[in-house]
Amino acid sequence: MAASTQSLVHEALLGEAAASARVAIFLNDDTLTYVAVNDAACELVGCSREELLRLRVDDVVERPAPALADAVREVADGRVRSGASSIRRRDGSSRPVQYVSIPASVAGLPYALTVVW
Repeated sequence: MAASTQSLVHEALLGEAAASARVAIFLNDDTLTYVAVNDAACELVGCSREELLRLRVDDVVERPAPALADAVREVADGRVRSGASSIRRRDGSSRPVQYVSIPASVAGLPYALTVVW
């Protein structure tokens, strides 16, 4: 298999694995708007993908504004951030979660990739 074909196969496998993972995966841009989420993220928040992609991190994460701002700044500065938080669900309830957020680059643009369980 040629290197470029193998790379495409690996990307497709990784994309499918992420889409069907039982952990929630969120990708947000530098405005904190979600740009990609998997099915588990939608299930966790209790809304459709289309609805979730109209939301921002601060619409979903229950955390005081200064603490959220600190976490966002750390990831933007290239650091990994992990810990405990709560997710605000569409029905108004909240759910305690663990998370890890890492800086990511897609097509040369900065993003934050967060895995939640």
